[in-house]
Amino acid sequence: SRFGQGFTVDVKVNHEENANGEEVETETVKNLINFFATHFPGYEIVEKNPSRISFKVPQAGLSISRVFRLIEEHKARLSIVEYSCSQTTLEQIFNYFASQEENQKSAPGLNDRNHGGVEMATKPSN
Repeated sequence: SRFGQGFTVDVKVNHEENANGEEVETETVKNLINFFATHFPGYEIVEKNPSRISFKVPQAGLSISRVFRLIEEHKARLSIVEYSCSQTTLEQIFNYFASQEENQKSAPGLNDRNHGGVEMATKPSN
């Protein structure tokens, strides 16, 4: 792709529920994340809940058919119920950066004097 944005991979796995009927993260999710770390270096988790994870995978010489083939080969072992893989759109990239900016604005400690190694201007208290 011209912008090198890579792929978006959405994966749904079998999940368990606790006594309150809430989904809980299992070894299945940890195994899936380890699989992405092994096969897709530079991946990012865009969204995560106990049964569904969205990954951003850099293109870096990777074809969409290779992504499909790797997931298909390991689908049963990873307890994958369904998945989709698509080239990341510019709109998704924009939304991702917008959500990152929003997270930074709402992060606790944003008004600290030194945030992330960047000096922040603070009003002296009298």
